[in-house]
Amino acid sequence: MIGIVMMAFLLAVLQYLGLGDVVAVAANLGLLFLALTLLPINIMKLRFGFLAGALPALGWLVRHRRDFGILCGLLFVIHGTSAYIEYSSVSPSFLFTKPILPGVIAAFVIILMLLTSNLWVQQRLSRWRNLHELIWFILPLGMAHATGAALEYIGDDAGSATAAFGTLMVFVLVEFVLAKVRRLPLNWWHILMTLLGVGAAMMTQVL
Repeated sequence: MIGIVMMAFLLAVLQYLGLGDVVAVAANLGLLFLALTLLPINIMKLRFGFLAGALPALGWLVRHRRDFGILCGLLFVIHGTSAYIEYSSVSPSFLFTKPILPGVIAAFVIILMLLTSNLWVQQRLSRWRNLHELIWFILPLGMAHATGAALEYIGDDAGSATAAFGTLMVFVLVEFVLAKVRRLPLNWWHILMTLLGVGAAMMTQVL
């Protein structure tokens, strides 16, 4: 937890001093910790025999999953806040443009998850786990935002971010197929939330 606070503080200081591209750094680090939050535990559930030697490392990542998730959320909040500070001078209405709106929706979901990530709230909110399944919902929104915002505001295709979100979405499909083939418990929430996210991302581009 101390590391989380220090990382958030460091990025905030860099933003205040105008040193470095905090918008990009926070987004890329957020993606890294998003992958560390989602992949290890779900890879373990697929019970691959060839990963037996990696189980201790995966287990360590799973034990720190909550910290990774909180850090991921904070980094994306810093990314959004920094982007707003940097670009809102053009027009605050840019929050509702096609490249940015998917990110705004994703940020709202992330903030809800952050607010329900502490033990005090979780002890009083019996269905907090269902809320946190929305993490899969934001993947298509994040992909739409990363690609659109990069092309619109920095003239870049955001290939790495698009690939990262795309890889996580492909994993959802692979996880579903492998679980069905190997007759493991199917996690319908993952694929359902991802499909709903695809629908939401498409809606933001046609409204």
